[in-house]
Formats: sequence, structure tokens, C-alpha cells
Amino acid sequence: MTGSQRVRRWSLRTRLAVIAGLALAVTAVAVCAGAWLALRQSLLTSADHDLDRVVQGPVAMLDEDLLRALPPSSPLSNTDLRIQLLSPDGSTSRPAGQPGLPVTSADSAVAAGRAGSARHTVSTPDGRYRVLTLRRAGGTTVQVGRSLRADDGTLRRFGLLMAGLAAFVAAGAALAGQVVAATGLRPINRLTTAATAVAATQDLQQPIDTAGDDEIARLAQAFNTMLAALQTARQAQQRLVEDAAHELRTPMTGLHTNLELLLKAGDRLEAADRDNLLRDLRAQSRELDHLVRELVTLARADAAEDPATDLDLADLAAATVERARARTPDARFELTATPTPVYGRPAALERMVLNLLDNAVKFGPPGGPVHVRVTTTGEASGRRAEVTVADHGPGIDPAERGRVFDRFHRGSTATATPGSGLGLAIVAQVVHDHGGGVSADERPGGGALFHVWLPSTPAPPRSGDS
Repeated sequence: MTGSQRVRRWSLRTRLAVIAGLALAVTAVAVCAGAWLALRQSLLTSADHDLDRVVQGPVAMLDEDLLRALPPSSPLSNTDLRIQLLSPDGSTSRPAGQPGLPVTSADSAVAAGRAGSARHTVSTPDGRYRVLTLRRAGGTTVQVGRSLRADDGTLRRFGLLMAGLAAFVAAGAALAGQVVAATGLRPINRLTTAATAVAATQDLQQPIDTAGDDEIARLAQAFNTMLAALQTARQAQQRLVEDAAHELRTPMTGLHTNLELLLKAGDRLEAADRDNLLRDLRAQSRELDHLVRELVTLARADAAEDPATDLDLADLAAATVERARARTPDARFELTATPTPVYGRPAALERMVLNLLDNAVKFGPPGGPVHVRVTTTGEASGRRAEVTVADHGPGIDPAERGRVFDRFHRGSTATATPGSGLGLAIVAQVVHDHGGGVSADERPGGGALFHVWLPSTPAPPRSGDS
């Protein structure tokens, strides 16, 4: 198992604790390292200032003879401060008994006149020294070195102090990470407990308590929204099953009765009676098949086979009208359409228009016209696609107009007309799924008028447009 796989197997609480602890520990180490570097730079700057003061003092008057004549007890010959003169050929002069300073290439460049001064840090058997090499006005070059032993000791003690502080902060960060993780995940734990209770009880009507407006509260609100949607879907499914069971009972009873009669009567039935019975069985089986198809269409929730796309509702309506003409050649359809761009599922929208046409043909007079109009209305900021289908039938009772889109509802004028009572329910569901609306009204002059509106989309660019 790789390291990344082991990390993925950690609990969220462990990962949050590790992340929080590492963040605090890294911050502490960075602060301590920065403080140590700042102190080192401050000590080097102080050493440089000390060297500048020495060079600007009596050292500026020293020559080689005077330098060699300095006694070993001179302040300029101790181990904390070293001074020597550097010749262009690389030779050096210094007080008696004083160890020399290393000569680097930068020092040689100053002695040769190629540079005016040089600052650097060198290592000697007595420790590190900060060195200033300066070419004087007379042409001689002086080197002054200041011991960094005390500074290095300060840095060492300060480094140990920072290391201890960083270790202490890292240990505290680990504990703080646990506290932060436990505190931050407490609302998620409550949400998990509530979700587990919903899964165990199947009770979708108990919302999860939400408090505040942070990410966890919004997650709980989204969970409550999902529960409400599931409850609505469950109620719709339950209502559909109950309605379907009720509606299927009638054709199934008729089929059962006719089959029993056909089996029991056998050859005793007259040929005409047998033919009528078989025709009834065929009609009932077709009615049952149609009802089952309508139920499947209405109950289908997965639209993956019919993805949404940009389309022209006018073209779709024209194709649907041609399909309706082929199915009902006696009907007369009158289509008026202008380009009407929408975004939707083509098969579902075609089914919506076809159901409206079938309903108009079913309740209109034989051979009577069915008026279909497709257009775009509204301003640019609020345009919408509209479809109207009107017939010359008996119309819809005003008391029933609010129920014509209910499942299995059949008005007083439809009791003698074959059908399942699901066609307009499918229309309403398709329109609702596309974010639109549908209404049933009376056509001026008599008949029914169905009005559908859908959100419009900008017209697609024509070929050749830039």
C-alpha cells in the first residue's frame, strides 16, 4: 500500500487534525527560522559597524613599522580584534604574537587596486572572524578582523531556544489539531446521525435542524431540500401506483370476464357472439396496452436517453403535425409557426405536442379543424415560446378546467370517449420539467383552447453569420 493510499484510508477527523497540526508546526518553524536569520544578520551588521569604527580610528594612521612595534599587550593585538597590513605581492605585516588573518581573492583584489574594499567572514583555528579589507589613501591595504565567537554563542543559544519553542508549538499544534477537527466535525457528525436515522426509519418528513449560515448549515439545508424532493417523488409514485391499480382494475376485470365466458361457453356460443366477444377482447387488450404505455411514459424519470438540446419548436411542431396527419387522416390541422428557439428534450416536447393534437382530434367534430400556433412572445429580457392548440369541440366545463391535467381525470364530456386520462397529465409533466406552464381555456366561438409556454432561448446563429 502506497503512502497516498494509507492517507486516503484515514478518517476525515484524522486528516483534519494532521493538516491543522502541520500548518501550525510549519508556521512555528518558519517564524523561528526567520527570527534566527534576523538575529544573525543583526549581529553581522553590528560587527561591520565595529570594524568601521576601528578602521576610522587610530588604525588609519598605522604604517608597517609602527604596526610591528606594537607590544603584545596592545589592544590591537588581542585575539578578539586582529589587524594586519597587506602588500600587493600578498605579504602581510601584523603586531608581534598576533595570528594572521586568511587572505582571500577579494582581499588580494583590494591590495592590487582592483577594488576599494571587501567584507567577508573567514574561519580560523580560533573561530570565525568578520573581516574588513580597505585600501587606504597612501596605497597601503589594511585588514581588520573582529571575532564572532560571542556572536556564534548567542546564535547557538538562540537556535536551541527556537528549536525547543518549535518542538513545543508542534506538540501543541497536534493537540490543537485534534480539538479543531473535533469541533469542526461536530455539525457533520450530527448531520451523519440524522441521515442515518432517516435511512433507518425511512421517514422523509423529519427535517434536519440547521443553525447559522456557514457551509455546514448550507449542507444541512441542501439535505433537507433533497429530503423534500424525495418525499414529493415518493408521494407522486405512491399516488401513481394507487391510481394505476384503480384504472387497471376495469380493463383487467373485463378481460377476465370475457375470457371466463369464452372458456365456459366454448362451442355453445353463436358465431356472431363469439366474434363480438373476440372483438371486445381485442379492444380491451389494446386499451390495456395503451394504458400501460401511458403509465410508463408518465412514470419515467430518467431522461438520459433524451438529452436536452437547442431546437426550434416550430420545426418540431411541424414534424409532429405531419405525424398526427398520418395517424388521423380524417383530421384537418392548420399550423401557424414562426421560428421559436427553446432548450429542451426533443422526444418529450414532441410527445407533449402530439398529446395536445390527439386530445383536440378526440374531442373535436369529425373532420373539424385543429388550429396549432407556435410563436415567441415577450421582450428580449423575458421572451418565451408559446404553443396553442384549439379545437371546435364541446369545450371544457369551467368547473373542470383546473383538473384536466390530473392523472386519470376524465371530464363529463369524455366518459364516452376512449382514453386513459393520462394524455394531458403527460403534457403537464413535460411542461413542468422544462420550467414552463400550461392552461386550458375556452376558444372564442366554442371549443377548447390549450396554451403552453416555455422559456425561450436565443436563436442559434445561422450558417455564415459571424
